[in-house]
Amino acid sequence: MSSKQEKLVEDLRSKTESGDAQWEPTEAENQFALKLKKGIILLEKIRDFFGREEFVIAILNHEGEEIDRIEFGGDPTVANLFRRIYRSSNRIDEQVDEIIGELETL
Repeated sequence: MSSKQEKLVEDLRSKTESGDAQWEPTEAENQFALKLKKGIILLEKIRDFFGREEFVIAILNHEGEEIDRIEFGGDPTVANLFRRIYRSSNRIDEQVDEIIGELETL
């Protein structure tokens, strides 16, 4: 991975954790998009031939053409980023809080 790609991953992690990056689910299963003025960043979880999780970050320019692609095996940094995006986009924490609240009223 190049130094620019490493910086990209670190910036995505940081901006996602701070809530500045607003990811949206796409029509593809296990794929999220971060729409920017200059393009789109896609993060996707896939399975390899043996069923192991792998992650792909694709960078699209403003015309929708893929200009860069980074493939990760089971990289824990990218796996944690994906899980954070998944939880946020699907409101997992809010749903769990609602279920806990309902349990408390039983």
